[in-house]
Amino acid sequence: MIDVNEYKIGTNPKAKDTDSDGIPDGNEDKNRNGKIDTGETNPAKADTDGDRFSNIKEYQKNTDPDDPKSHPPRSMPWLPLLLGD
Repeated sequence: MIDVNEYKIGTNPKAKDTDSDGIPDGNEDKNRNGKIDTGETNPAKADTDGDRFSNIKEYQKNTDPDDPKSHPPRSMPWLPLLLGD
């Protein structure tokens, strides 16, 4: 992300992840149209598109947290319990 853009949206150009939520600022900016959380809430835990996958899980699986049709593959409901996911 270009420093000027970081200053405009309130992020730290020297930090890769200003709000320390696990989602890099550039990715948050791309998916939030310039609206980055700076600590008041935790967007990583949020489910912006309502598809039952947190934003951080979508970032980790390279899916779009703003599109309910773009989500990680759904597994059997008991599988995450067994795998600790």
